[in-house]
Amino acid sequence: MKRLLIAFAAMVATSGAANAALIGTHTANGSGGSAAVAEDMLFRIGYYAYPQPAEYFFEENLSGGLISYELTSGSAYESFVAQLTDGVDESVSFDHRLLVGGAPSGGGTQSASESEILIGGATGEDFQDYTIDRIVMTIVSGMLDTPGSDPNNNGVWTDFSFTVRLDIFGEALVSEVPLPAAAPLFALALAGGAGFLRRKRKTA
Repeated sequence: MKRLLIAFAAMVATSGAANAALIGTHTANGSGGSAAVAEDMLFRIGYYAYPQPAEYFFEENLSGGLISYELTSGSAYESFVAQLTDGVDESVSFDHRLLVGGAPSGGGTQSASESEILIGGATGEDFQDYTIDRIVMTIVSGMLDTPGSDPNNNGVWTDFSFTVRLDIFGEALVSEVPLPAAAPLFALALAGGAGFLRRKRKTA
């Protein structure tokens, strides 16, 4: 009986660009078993709200190793940022699927609201008051073991575990205080000067 074991475990740190801070983070993890012989595991992060079709911005395999995948530009980045900042507190999906014969099979989906991901966020908030410079998905740890515990004693089984993290880097938008128009300021200066002259004449 051939045994397949893919296992990674390490702490992978991410840091923002020079002018960007960590403004949102969420970690998804899980473990279990499936009556299938899986050769890999697929991780996806995006949005899924039935009956609308899923839209994933990250799709990466465990066999790629402990790697941080970044979005800083392009259509996926722009679409993800647009949804994160649209003023609606939506749920972000963290999907994991076993790959059997190259096709997604057993697995599941976890979700977290944008207000939960936003550091210090309150219910109903999303990232509309922030600029987003970088979005990062990190495969922190993962294990795929076939046939693993093999509870059916037939070799058709895969044990798995994983930890995946989403980090969002950016900064809060700064509200600009409008300055008084130049014309009213000039008028105030003239009025002040005239008053000074009148007072000076009276004391002469």
